[in-house]
Amino acid sequence: MKKLAISIAVAAAVGLAGCGDSLEDIKQEVGEDTVVPASRVVFDPSAGRVSVPNDLLFQGTTDGTLTLDSGENPNYTNPQTALGALDGWSTQNPFAIDISFPAGVTLNADSAQTPGAVRVFKALMGDPMSAEAACTQVPRGAACQITEELVFGQDFVTAARGNSVAVVPLKPLDSATTYLLALTDILQDSTGESIKPSTTYELVKQDITTLPLATASQRALQGVINSFENVMVRDEGLDKDNIIYTAAITTQSVGA
Repeated sequence: MKKLAISIAVAAAVGLAGCGDSLEDIKQEVGEDTVVPASRVVFDPSAGRVSVPNDLLFQGTTDGTLTLDSGENPNYTNPQTALGALDGWSTQNPFAIDISFPAGVTLNADSAQTPGAVRVFKALMGDPMSAEAACTQVPRGAACQITEELVFGQDFVTAARGNSVAVVPLKPLDSATTYLLALTDILQDSTGESIKPSTTYELVKQDITTLPLATASQRALQGVINSFENVMVRDEGLDKDNIIYTAAITTQSVGA
């Protein structure tokens, strides 16, 4: 699938100062002598910490599939090898977004099943072959516009799965279609504090026009994340400050 030929050098995002919480980020005054680190969504592409599904994992593909090293004679009975032959993510499988918690802190299960904690949008992505003229000028891998929001309770529901947030489709997603996923700070931990973005995500969500990151590969990832958030703000009215994670998810070409 051509739209998945995303030339985003995620691995080259090494050097983002997001491998761990900074002193200012992790310290929250609870008492005079007590500090508690924040609960954060897991997202650090340079360290391979990316929840599945996520189109960033298609970076570097040459044929639009999730290419994995399967050798000259691939064994498609191996689930990992079979996954490598797919041109998109499942249209119906539930999935989960991982969150990292300090010791003794867990996910607030009620917040995980609250409408608005997770929002899912059908979207058009940048594609020089797009039927939408405006999208032909948008780079591959970047969001162009949102066409529809999925309805919580009708199209999907969410719930806590251990310390992850599970997204469960109630009906199959459209095939060969890109969806944008957003987590918001409605999600809380067991202390009542809102879940925060990873420190890596905090960096790449900064406005690339005013706070560009240091290297070309970092700015490439920053531009992609900016595009996701910007179309959500422009087309659906989300508050950028409330967004703690975004991802593009392109479904497989069922039957093609």
